Amino acid sequence: MNSIMFMHLAFIYSLVVVLVAAVSAQSALPQRVAVIPVGGIDQVTGLVGEDYILRCEQTLRPTADDPAPDLRWSFETVAITDGGKYEINLKKNESAKYFMSALTIKNSELSDDGDYRCDGLGGGTTISLELSLVDSTAPTVVICPTNIFRTLKRGDPPFLMISWSPPFAIDVNPPVTSSTTHQPNSVFSIGTTTVTYTFLDRFQNAAFCRFNVTVLEGTMNSSVSCQNPASVTTLPGNSVGEVTITIPTCQDSEDGPFPASCDSSETVFYPIGSTPVTCTCSDNGLASARCVITVTVSDDELPVVSYCPTSFTVDIPGGASDGTANWDIPTATDNSGGMVDVTVIPNISPPIDISVGRVVYVQYFFTDPSQNAAQCQFQIRGVIGGSSSNIVYYIIPVVVVVMLVFVGIVIFICRR
Repeated sequence: MNSIMFMHLAFIYSLVVVLVAAVSAQSALPQRVAVIPVGGIDQVTGLVGEDYILRCEQTLRPTADDPAPDLRWSFETVAITDGGKYEINLKKNESAKYFMSALTIKNSELSDDGDYRCDGLGGGTTISLELSLVDSTAPTVVICPTNIFRTLKRGDPPFLMISWSPPFAIDVNPPVTSSTTHQPNSVFSIGTTTVTYTFLDRFQNAAFCRFNVTVLEGTMNSSVSCQNPASVTTLPGNSVGEVTITIPTCQDSEDGPFPASCDSSETVFYPIGSTPVTCTCSDNGLASARCVITVTVSDDELPVVSYCPTSFTVDIPGGASDGTANWDIPTATDNSGGMVDVTVIPNISPPIDISVGRVVYVQYFFTDPSQNAAQCQFQIRGVIGGSSSNIVYYIIPVVVVVMLVFVGIVIFICRR
């Protein structure tokens, strides 16, 4: 029993929180205010559409001139009379000391949200109640269309005009506004499109109606096959090759043979590598059969080398152990327009030190994206002095040998 009483008290307390009561007392008489919603789904939050009972209860001592108290109700300073959407009941309890006036608001609307007053007779108690109503329920959608499927017929353009009966919505708090992504009799292309209707009540509670409109391609009894052309090489000094393809023929059971529609014309310049060309048999945009021609262009042209040095010697002054060799670094370009990789053997770069009698063989290799390689090679020799010193360097031993031979001959003759 105690738990039941506790639940009742908690229920009444929650409702009093929703309906804020501002009390201004004009007498010291005791008073009690209760606001109780009746019926509806949610009796706590104060939803529109429910019935509400406002109770005004106070202690009054009847007098000879006024044997019964007179409790009067008003809404926003306008007097409320019994009848219509309002019902007023005046009761007294068993002890005849407390009198209560119950004001019932039937099927409440937003316009019932406001200030209610209960005034006692002749300087009695004035009670002010602020009724707050909330609408948290979305509108109810009526007759939302199901998904729509349509198939294009042979010879139709690749779209259809499609219609449907538009949905609508009802709400306890009218009016309901609506918007949509598509109107009936809109044009839809091949594929699936989602149509969305949105319905909003005055509290911006939203309800939705969604359905799909699907347009399917028509069918054709066509077939086609593609033949790949022979591979070609690039034109000299260019990054493209000239290729002629054979446009395939579509075989159709109804229309007979007709040429396919391809991504490119018969003779076209194609870049290095493999290029797919799609050919399609279609009727008014309704694809039925496709095939792919693969065009292959290869590059067998070597990179072009520039500034390749010739072999040279480095003059090393007498008494020095080594000298410095320097040269212009060669470069290369390629008809493909792509990057050319450079490899140097040995892995050196100018300037370098070189000693007398040392010979360095230098090779530059230039490789294009198709792995075609060109090279530049030369040698560097370290020698003593300039060109005249080199001649002396080689002639002196010869002269010495000749003189020794000559002296030997003279001695031999003299002894005879």
